[in-house]
Amino acid sequence: MGFNALSQNSIIEIATLAELDKQEKSSSRQDQVLAQLYRTMRWCASRQVLGELASGTYRTSLSPVNVQSFVRGTVEDKDHVDLSIVDETIGIGTVIFDETMAWVILENAMNNALEHGDGKVCLSIKYSPITNAITFSIENKVQEGEFKRERSHSPTIEDLTDSDAILRSKRPPSTHCGMSHVALACQGAGGISRLEFNSNAAGEQVAVFTVSIPAMVSTSCPEETSANPDNEPTMVLPKKLKLCALDDSNIICKGIDRILFKALGADCDKSFVCCPRNEADVLAFMDQILFPPPPAEIVLLDQNIDLEDGTPRMLGTTLADELRLRGYEGLLVIRSANAAVSDDKEYLRSGSVDVCIGKHETQKKSVEMIVKAYYSKNKTKHDHYSLSG
Repeated sequence: MGFNALSQNSIIEIATLAELDKQEKSSSRQDQVLAQLYRTMRWCASRQVLGELASGTYRTSLSPVNVQSFVRGTVEDKDHVDLSIVDETIGIGTVIFDETMAWVILENAMNNALEHGDGKVCLSIKYSPITNAITFSIENKVQEGEFKRERSHSPTIEDLTDSDAILRSKRPPSTHCGMSHVALACQGAGGISRLEFNSNAAGEQVAVFTVSIPAMVSTSCPEETSANPDNEPTMVLPKKLKLCALDDSNIICKGIDRILFKALGADCDKSFVCCPRNEADVLAFMDQILFPPPPAEIVLLDQNIDLEDGTPRMLGTTLADELRLRGYEGLLVIRSANAAVSDDKEYLRSGSVDVCIGKHETQKKSVEMIVKAYYSKNKTKHDHYSLSG
């Protein structure tokens, strides 16, 4: 397991402990800690993606995204920012685009806007069915002395990522690296970006960063078309399903049992979580999935399973293949700290695994992904989604 995965696993355990503690006592500080931990986990997961972008091996991954949920997740830790959002996509619902690239672009662009400008930021989002693109714009006033123009034109992304320009500016490299990530992510998503400087009515300099990436409206997720995302119906699983999970971290197992299973509405009497110490524990877990019948409807498997007794590492995908050979037909979910697009494709390659969920995902996002995958797999058994709200 690489350094990135080890770091992420450690952070995941801290986040899980915070989630467990929050069940007993709620506080705004815990919310802030959790938001930052999940953001850190997301950055860990993005490191491999950025490496793939730099080497030219990244392949765009399109997925249905609820724009309002995506934007809230991007700005949720920025309580200190005077943020106004102009969202022209409300009512459109789900849009298909490269969510990972969009997140890298917005996160870096927002941080750069705050680094070089004031704390009053306007984020605008709009979708164009004509160009099949979703456009994000970030606008705020430039701090005095920032980006003094020595040239006749406004700085562009290329200016800000050019090594000579960085040396001339005498600015901390990290701010420019952020814009380099933006340029890489924009290229990876097949998008177009620009950075412009204008003057407002008061004669103040205003920076406007705009990025447009390919997108199309999804018509396959009707449950996400509400014009009011905070009050929209939420998909839920049928009641009292048998859920099983295996992970080599005792802390993560507790989080799955007390938080994730609870959020999914699992049958507490039938569902169980296993933190194996040896191969015998894993084999017993496999049997418990299938017996006594009926088998579990959903199984969550850690991908890299390290056992205490020194047994060579076991893989969740190998267990998934074994379950299919034994006739298991339920939903198989891989949860892994290694969750780049290339990793997911590898996990799904054999056809045994139904969905991959990065451990960096929030509990809410994990629930959404599991529920959607369940109904997608069982669409012939259910005439419609089960909704609550």
